[in-house]
Amino acid sequence: MISIAESDGKTLVSLFMNRIYHWFYEAENPQRATRVSADFASQRQATFRDRFLAKLKQLAESQP
Repeated sequence: MISIAESDGKTLVSLFMNRIYHWFYEAENPQRATRVSADFASQRQATFRDRFLAKLKQLAESQP
């Protein structure tokens, strides 16, 4: 869930994510293994820090 609000003339973006992994096999859950990997974490960080949030902020603050 993403919410956007104005606060003191600035844009406040809130991102909430919740994942639940149900895995009933003895082998490791491949989806969970991917999501907890360092490579995946750095890719997600780059996406949200460098591109997604910056563009979202720009769109939210642009004049109609």
